[in-house]
Amino acid sequence: MSLKSAIYTGTLHHRRTAPKVHDFRYRVALFYIDLDELERVFSIPFLFSLRSPRLMGFDRRDYLGRTGSLKEAVCDLVQAKTGERPRGPVRMLTQIRYFGFCFNPVTFYYCFDGKGEALEYVAAEITNTPWNERMPYAFKYEGSDFEFPKDFHVSPFFKMDFHYVWRFNAPAPHDQQSAIRVHMENRVLREDGTPGERVFEANLVVKPKPLNAWNGVLTVISFPLLTFKAFVAIYWEALCIYLKGVPFVPHPKGQKG
Repeated sequence: MSLKSAIYTGTLHHRRTAPKVHDFRYRVALFYIDLDELERVFSIPFLFSLRSPRLMGFDRRDYLGRTGSLKEAVCDLVQAKTGERPRGPVRMLTQIRYFGFCFNPVTFYYCFDGKGEALEYVAAEITNTPWNERMPYAFKYEGSDFEFPKDFHVSPFFKMDFHYVWRFNAPAPHDQQSAIRVHMENRVLREDGTPGERVFEANLVVKPKPLNAWNGVLTVISFPLLTFKAFVAIYWEALCIYLKGVPFVPHPKGQKG
């Protein structure tokens, strides 16, 4: 039986327009993993592993709940946030471990119906840098934008008074070669509580290829030390923003008064 899991490659584009313009684009490789296929995916000899060092691996501590069944942790989250429990496959879009190291600013979880065809819920687990805190979100998927006030200090160069707009498409079977797209933006929160102008947006567009040993090796070659590069890049871009004169915003929990 062929895997529902796949490797997705493409681009991540960030653009901020205030208080200074800053724009960057990186090539990325992400793994789209059906959580019912973890044992199959991470048993490819010499390449993937669940329990011992390999070129690439899965460590349960890197994801929602940190212990136990990841699929059940996602279903518990969705049920807590929406009052409904997913009935079918749960597939995540994420970074896995490269040479034992993982750096994941965000992991997305796509929850399908009982037939594994229609997308019913989307969940996201955001990690902020440099505080390494995690915040989970979950929404019922109805094809429209998810909008809500910012409630988690993510970037050290944005305050909390923003409104989020998130947009997802429904992942198609990877043999259809359809892209996964994610759009996330910050809008200024006006005094009356309504969203105003957009000051930041992030766009992820990635396309699939089968998850197998050959494509795994090609991914390691094409994206060497990918998680390390992502870790370095986030600090490099932060330095560039700071040098442009954008003030550092301390974590609200660390402020006095």
